[in-house]
Amino acid sequence: MELEVIQAEPKSRARIEGICGSLEILIKVSKGLHVGSGKKTFLKIEEDKLKATVEKYGERSERAIEALMFLGLTQDILPFCESGGRPVIPGSSVKGNVRARLELSFRGKGGKVRSCFVDAGRGRRSWRHEGIWGERIREIRKVPVERDKKEERQCQFKPESRELNKVCLLCDLFGTTGLMGRLGFSDFIGDSVQLEDREFSYGMKLMVAPDESVFKGKVTFLNLQPEELGLLLLGMGLEKERTGRLVLMGRLKYREPIGKIKYHVESLYLSPLSTPLNVGKITVQPGQSVNTPILDQLVFQLISLAKSKFGDEIEVIDEVKRLDQIQLRR
Repeated sequence: MELEVIQAEPKSRARIEGICGSLEILIKVSKGLHVGSGKKTFLKIEEDKLKATVEKYGERSERAIEALMFLGLTQDILPFCESGGRPVIPGSSVKGNVRARLELSFRGKGGKVRSCFVDAGRGRRSWRHEGIWGERIREIRKVPVERDKKEERQCQFKPESRELNKVCLLCDLFGTTGLMGRLGFSDFIGDSVQLEDREFSYGMKLMVAPDESVFKGKVTFLNLQPEELGLLLLGMGLEKERTGRLVLMGRLKYREPIGKIKYHVESLYLSPLSTPLNVGKITVQPGQSVNTPILDQLVFQLISLAKSKFGDEIEVIDEVKRLDQIQLRR
């Protein structure tokens, strides 16, 4: 049975009708991290080895690359993304990391689902990714695809239309073509991070942020309901307190023992223009900043509210635990 995407009118960006403010977030590296800069890298191999390998594997490009590396393919060290001479995790990378996790956590209910799966539904995935998220991926394939659209599953928003186009919950929060999201992600800066050169399988060389590195950034929010803020925290891997469980991020996160991080909420701030945030017995007033000790309680209450609101439509998956399990079975 195909799943129908639940659509709703996008919340206003022009007037205040919900909670507005920001979260100061730390990304704490537990097991190394590489986030690429997008710069070109150069590969070197003897011509006769290249010809023989291409003839053997043909269009099976992944197998060909692995074989070439085994035969002595070398490459330059891939740099870590930097800005102003400092290591940085781009806000777009953090946004994609959180959004994809939420998309892969939503389940269909009654033939309907709250996400169009624009990020999580793209491209081929490794067997490790399939092992972790296979059930969700099979549900994604039940969402109808319009073949004539460039972005196949993506909600389409046309601001020039006289009718207010509808989008799914996650496109409303994170944005889609023609529509700014109600969540904004700054770059995450590693002021004290000392990058290391490390070599991985098949001679791959990367600049890596070592264990215990910390990157600091900000997530802004506009016109959210408390349960939507709780949903954002769930997407960061938070469960009961302001430091989340281990989640995966960056290059080689499925194949090598790197790419394991934790999100940590340093503080929450409400804009003076915001409506008050009322959750449980906690009230945060406009213009107020919240940190310890009340912040752990607030995070727990917001996540509990999100779980109550979305119920069995969302299933939180411990991706690191599942990755360890499927690797042990191989």
